[in-house]
Amino acid sequence: MSIIQPSLLLLLLCSYASAIYATDTMPLEKTTGKVILSISGKIEQTNTADKHAEFDLAMLEKMPQTQINTTTRWTQGLQSFVGVKVSDLLKRIGAQGTKIDATALDGYTAPTLDVEQMQKYNVILAYKRNGNYMRVRDKGPLWMMYPVDDYPHLKSDIQTQYKLIWHLRYLDIK
Repeated sequence: MSIIQPSLLLLLLCSYASAIYATDTMPLEKTTGKVILSISGKIEQTNTADKHAEFDLAMLEKMPQTQINTTTRWTQGLQSFVGVKVSDLLKRIGAQGTKIDATALDGYTAPTLDVEQMQKYNVILAYKRNGNYMRVRDKGPLWMMYPVDDYPHLKSDIQTQYKLIWHLRYLDIK
């Protein structure tokens, strides 16, 4: 009996790993709603003729969600942000780069982002703030959010503050 249990455990672990791998390599579905994020550059999974990965809100909501509670220079008091980890999004599209250029609806481009740093700090693309979907007038529909209250050096680093890009619309993986 003890021989079967380790073998069964190994089989279950291999099945789980295969399921995770299959999920990450599944073709990226087409958007059915309004596109709120377009990703280009060094990516494997695309869903447009011009080889971009486009996402509507429903697609982002299907991914694992993360909550960050933090303060910002542009809001009052502690805020709750919900969205998708950038690292999960990059994994889903098979991103191969180490840097990201992020651009907002109005053309603002944040300082170049480092993928490793975004993973380290669990940066998210938030689409909800305090339980409400963010509209354009509320700095949405996407706001790149770092957990700055969890890392005091990020809160005082002006470069990090410039990376908290609201109205986020485009990512270019380099």
